[in-house]
Amino acid sequence: MSFVGDLGRGPGFLALGWRLLATPGVRPLLVWPLLVTFLVYAGTVAAVLVPTMDWLENAMADLPQWFHDWFGFLVTLLEVLLGLLLVLLVGWVALLLAGILASPFYGRIAALVEARLRGRASTVERGLAGEAWAAIRREFQKLAWTLPRMLAILILGLLPVVNTIASPLAFLFGAWVMTAQFTDFTPENRGLPFTATRSDLRGRRGLGLGFGIPLALGLGIPLVNLLVAPAAVAGGTALWLRIRGEWDGTRGV
Repeated sequence: MSFVGDLGRGPGFLALGWRLLATPGVRPLLVWPLLVTFLVYAGTVAAVLVPTMDWLENAMADLPQWFHDWFGFLVTLLEVLLGLLLVLLVGWVALLLAGILASPFYGRIAALVEARLRGRASTVERGLAGEAWAAIRREFQKLAWTLPRMLAILILGLLPVVNTIASPLAFLFGAWVMTAQFTDFTPENRGLPFTATRSDLRGRRGLGLGFGIPLALGLGIPLVNLLVAPAAVAGGTALWLRIRGEWDGTRGV
């Protein structure tokens, strides 16, 4: 498959995820993730985004007047780009943090969707407590992989000249992170390492980015992200099964 062709097919898996939320047994599992995501997102915005945006506005205002006179348009553009970058990064980090608390429910949703698409779900039996602990530990592994890279991009956004590429770079990286995040629940259910998920995605980068780009957009929008995350779990499950050749793209839909 070509990269461009896969890029165009990727968004279809997010649309499929919305339909797969009608899978029997899924809807009762959505209440806790929605509540957790709302509380974590609201808390993160209040504690991090609002003070940081205030600092950014003050920093721009403190620039010399001659700089504003000569480069006013660039100052405004830089402020907008950095603002968007901060909104996206804070939104993504909040959702990753919320995923730690909601991960056992997301794992169960992934198992139900897999059973619908394949006729059965392949899972490692660990018991309720063991399953919850494994899911939470997995989310911390994802955070350990994600946060240093996001921090590096944020630092780039503060450097003159280089910051012009920081926002698009952050967006593309965020799209890839979201794809890795939401396709990983089925591999985790099977006891496969997170490195295996990333390896599978690297084999179909276009498909992964095509799925992640609209996902990153939706997850960066307040309130909309509450609804996008569960659909991403379902769509990410279908995407991973398709990449692995375990689902033909038609059964169960």
